[in-house]
Amino acid sequence: MSTLVEQLAGGALLWALLDTLRLLAIGFAIAAPLGIGLGFLMGRVRVAWALLEPIVEIARLHPTTAIIPVIILFLGIGDAMKITVFILTAIFPMVTSAYAGAQSLSPTLRETAETFQLNWWRTQWEVALPAATPYLLLGMRQALGASLVMAVVVGMLAGNNGIGFYILESQQSFNINELLAGVVTVAAVGYAINFVFLILEHRLTRWRRTDAAQPR
Repeated sequence: MSTLVEQLAGGALLWALLDTLRLLAIGFAIAAPLGIGLGFLMGRVRVAWALLEPIVEIARLHPTTAIIPVIILFLGIGDAMKITVFILTAIFPMVTSAYAGAQSLSPTLRETAETFQLNWWRTQWEVALPAATPYLLLGMRQALGASLVMAVVVGMLAGNNGIGFYILESQQSFNINELLAGVVTVAAVGYAINFVFLILEHRLTRWRRTDAAQPR
């Protein structure tokens, strides 16, 4: 515990963690609008689904770790490579969740939109997108968790900094205390990310629980 506190108070672990979180944030900021937009479009437009579904399925089922050597070949082992890996890791959970959310629009909501004579764009923005919010948050939560795991993997395979490289370097130097500090830090960050998104889901989807509690 003393090693963990010392390392997070200004040691190498703190800087490794901050570097990883910085790159994760950049990758997630790029992947979120792409993944959510693509999945939502596939769920609401049949032509988009017919054109994109085979490509998405092939890419989704291909493990990101298998193409890391190819990415390194073109981008090296710097930040661009790591951000690209994080984007590829995060985008597909959000695509599938956004697609499921777009498909979940109930007949009642569709009829409500027709009653108020909403055009297609307003229906998507004011009706379909709010209804899909729980699915979108679930996809984002899964994407961040998978990206954090991938951050450790990338750091071990081809890193020169970051939390994965810190853990690998500690293991290679037989520094058990720092190794355990790195592992505990990754677990704590993963738990914190999951907790934050659960709170967001609880607050942003309160209207669904209220509606479900109404007497029929």
